[in-house]
Amino acid sequence: MSNTEDSAISISADHPQAEADDDALFEELENEEDSETSFFREQRLEEIKAEVLKRQQMRENDHGVYSEVAQEKELMLLTTSTEKIIVHFFHKDFRRCAIMDKHLNITLNNL
Repeated sequence: MSNTEDSAISISADHPQAEADDDALFEELENEEDSETSFFREQRLEEIKAEVLKRQQMRENDHGVYSEVAQEKELMLLTTSTEKIIVHFFHKDFRRCAIMDKHLNITLNNL
């Protein structure tokens, strides 16, 4: 062994307090890492809970439902009581309306 290695070994052996300090430092670093990751974990869990709650409220309010509205009064009530809404005016003889209906149904099934 070299003189440097001998002196490092002898310092460690001579100072058990140095090992305890190192252990305490490593433990402190691990705790800091755990607290940082737990903060992000807790933050993400809160985001997921908020998203689940939002989806439940949307389902309760019939959001994500594709329906036909026959009365103008009902349409006005829907559009004024909802922040975001898609209104599709269609005619059964127009091919593009059928295409739009198909894509709206696909989109709603993916929600």
